[in-house]
Amino acid sequence: MSISGKIKLGLSILLGVLILQFALGQFLDSRAQLKVDTAVTKNFAAAELLAELGAASQQIRRYEKEYFIYVNDQTGRTKYRGEWAGTFEKLKTNLTAIQANKDGMFSAQDTITFQSWMNALEFYGKEFNTIMARADAGTIVPVAPVVEPVQPLAKVSPASAAAPVAVAAPDLSKATKLANDMIGPGKDKFREVLDGTEKMRKAKLADSAASVGEIRKLFSMSTFASVAIFLVGLALAIYLMIAIPDTVRTSIQEFVEIADRISKGDTKQTVESSAATEFDGLAKALERLRVAQSGLLDRIRAKANVFQ
Repeated sequence: MSISGKIKLGLSILLGVLILQFALGQFLDSRAQLKVDTAVTKNFAAAELLAELGAASQQIRRYEKEYFIYVNDQTGRTKYRGEWAGTFEKLKTNLTAIQANKDGMFSAQDTITFQSWMNALEFYGKEFNTIMARADAGTIVPVAPVVEPVQPLAKVSPASAAAPVAVAAPDLSKATKLANDMIGPGKDKFREVLDGTEKMRKAKLADSAASVGEIRKLFSMSTFASVAIFLVGLALAIYLMIAIPDTVRTSIQEFVEIADRISKGDTKQTVESSAATEFDGLAKALERLRVAQSGLLDRIRAKANVFQ
């Protein structure tokens, strides 16, 4: 192969190595960026939204308990009815926004789960509103009917008149327990939201941790690939630095030796082409010189023999 061919081949390989390094680096960087986007932008943000949803779910249950404690107290009942209603609307708004998934943080399966949570929330809200309506109407604990006093049939002395029968007052202490029992189905259904938010939040954080591990692996692969490609390029550059000058030096040295032999009358050895094709012309010129020199020497010898 010619020296220029070796140089072109070497530079082509070096160029290919650089392109490979760039392409591989871009690919691994894009994969790492995707994992970062998944781990940070999506999973962490999704976990934060789920944490807020879970906190609001816990809060509404606290207002529920406070409402039941004050179910016989109109002032307390009104206060916690407002707190509960505000938190309920907040929950519904947040869940609707999460279900819309405008930022693409959640999967299609997640949105199905959110619809199930919405159904559970609406069922719970319906049950609690029924209890609040009954509390306002005073029908959580039935009130005993009023018994009218028996009127005397004949005129008697006031001391002997029939005494009115006492009215049985409702047992208001049972109201809280009854209200808790009434919310049982709604509370059990709402447990799907309470438990589900925490479970999904932990799953998102686990996915984030897994993504972080994959990111580290991708960076390790990128570093390893960069070092390997660098070493290949370095080895090739060193080879070209050694091989090309050595080819030139060897070829020139061979032709110097040939020219020296011809100058000393050694014309028997044929001049062959060099390994480097750039020296083919020189090799042919030396071969012609050798042939001419050999012919000249033969004629000189022939004349010398004649004179002898």
